Amino acid sequence: MIDLNPKTPDVIVLVRQVAKEIGLTPATVRRRSRAGKLPRLIQICDRGSGVWRSELEKWKADPLAYVQTSKAANASPADDGTTD
Repeated sequence: MIDLNPKTPDVIVLVRQVAKEIGLTPATVRRRSRAGKLPRLIQICDRGSGVWRSELEKWKADPLAYVQTSKAANASPADDGTTD
């Protein structure tokens, strides 16, 4: 079990473990991460990726708010719906 004490460094959780924790397949986790509905994946090696534990915990605490903040963070000024 991972100690979530704030004094310990943040860890990367592998995609398959994330999928197991939230009840999705690894492919769905990757797809939703690309869409901005889950935390961004960190490439660990050629064939492995994961998510920071702290980001996963933020998502688990409030998934809907995470989606809204991640979309707002990824939006560019041209996406504001106005035209010149």
